[in-house]
Amino acid sequence: MESFIIQVTLLVIAAVSNIALLINWLGNRSIPGLKLISFGFLIMSPGVAVLATAGDFILSIPIIFAAATIFTGQVTTLIGVAEFWNQEHSRLPHVSICFFGATLICFSFALTTNAGLFWPAGFYATSQLSYYISCIFILQRGLRIEREIRPAMTVSPHWGVHLATGMFTVNILANIILAYLRTSELGISSETISGLQQLIAFTTMSVFAFAIIIMSMEELAAEYKEAAVFDPVTTILNHRTFIEVGQRVLGVALRYSQPVSMLAIELENMDEIAKTHGFKVGNHVLHQFAQLITDRRRNEDVLARCGFKEFRLLLPGIDETGASIVLKKIQSEIEAHAIEIADQKLQLKLNIVSVTCKEEDLHLQQMMQEGDIELLRLKENNAAG
Repeated sequence: MESFIIQVTLLVIAAVSNIALLINWLGNRSIPGLKLISFGFLIMSPGVAVLATAGDFILSIPIIFAAATIFTGQVTTLIGVAEFWNQEHSRLPHVSICFFGATLICFSFALTTNAGLFWPAGFYATSQLSYYISCIFILQRGLRIEREIRPAMTVSPHWGVHLATGMFTVNILANIILAYLRTSELGISSETISGLQQLIAFTTMSVFAFAIIIMSMEELAAEYKEAAVFDPVTTILNHRTFIEVGQRVLGVALRYSQPVSMLAIELENMDEIAKTHGFKVGNHVLHQFAQLITDRRRNEDVLARCGFKEFRLLLPGIDETGASIVLKKIQSEIEAHAIEIADQKLQLKLNIVSVTCKEEDLHLQQMMQEGDIELLRLKENNAAG
């Protein structure tokens, strides 16, 4: 009766966790990996409940089937976690498929040949340790990648990642302890070991679902922060943030009596690229262009996208002569650099002008207006010439 109650409790926890993950995926379909995570957990949950209430590994078809569902669900979940953390091209999930497949064959062989308790328990424990270590590696590597490519992620607390990492670490220690208890001569009963298995199953299913939901919430929060500050296509500052940051830069320059220059940049053939190759390729070109400019600016320079094909680069402390040098350097390097798309290379054409203001007329809006006027004048001269 007690075993039945525990099994029912596990099934209830699994059902609630699955429902929570499915709702989380349905509400956040734009986040990659959530679908695979929720379906992997759905596949894995019945097997966890069966093995957690089975006690010792006794030969039976349900035990082998439970192990197979657990391995399948774990691989699916691992692929989903990799996609969530920008590692969809990682080879680790594919290596895990081969490893889990071999482990399942060894596990089934050990059961069918009555090799004793040690071998099937050992194979299963090895597979679980591999899964936990793989998840920790994916989470920590993904977090490092996100912090490098997404500024908003550097200020996020990442409670979901820390919770999941802590849970997997505890599970690694718990599995090592269980493996020791099974083979030791301490006289630990199988009921006690089964109770520990059930406790691990309880915490793993609930904490895992909770950690995934927290990670999803933190991802949405990071997206909202990025949308408010950064341009989603190029990942540089958007127009509104450029105004805010630019006003502060000009305030500092005014205080120390420094000149400020601004480059107004327009991708002349951007409309043609988007019309010929589609907006997906166009967005890729815009992103690559922004990265090229970013790599060629100083840390104190402010780069922003202020329109579909318009960019502004604020150069504090740079006078008219210095701005002219920066303009020519950027123009020559960008126009000499071809962006590769599939099997072809796209050559960018720039319209770029500079505006310099000194202490007496440091006004950002005026600089931007003068930049627009100079761009229009440059395009008219090009058309006439």
